[in-house]
Amino acid sequence: MEHRRRSLLSCDLVVFIGVACVMFYDVAAVPCNFAKSKDGIKAECDHRRLTKFPGDYPAAVTRLDISFNFLTSLVGLADPSFIGLRQLDLSHNSLTSLPDDAFRDTPHLQELSLEGNALCSLSGDVFRGLHNLTQLTLSHTKLTQLSHVTLSHVTQLT
Repeated sequence: MEHRRRSLLSCDLVVFIGVACVMFYDVAAVPCNFAKSKDGIKAECDHRRLTKFPGDYPAAVTRLDISFNFLTSLVGLADPSFIGLRQLDLSHNSLTSLPDDAFRDTPHLQELSLEGNALCSLSGDVFRGLHNLTQLTLSHTKLTQLSHVTLSHVTQLT
């Protein structure tokens, strides 16, 4: 009886470890779905359990949906493929802060969603260079105020 109990416990442990590995496995190598349109290429990388930006984007990505993942930083956003990016959905990740130059390589960005992240504050220069940004979503974050300096860089917001 004791041997059978140990066998069952070891099977339970194996199942638990397997589930834990699936939950925390870094699937950054899983390719995104790409859809081509007259406006460029949309990269759909949402709900992938990503902990970092996946690589190997085709040139001319204009829309990137990387929502509902586990991103903690924007390392990887500085990619030449994103120079023409117009829509970026980073909602519902694990971002707590953004570096000053987070969006430096996305000068054509028009829509940005940071909704549902744990952002507590934003530096004054985080949106510098985003002169075309018309939509910015910051709902359901931990932000309690925004500096007029932070918003002074995004003059086209509607």
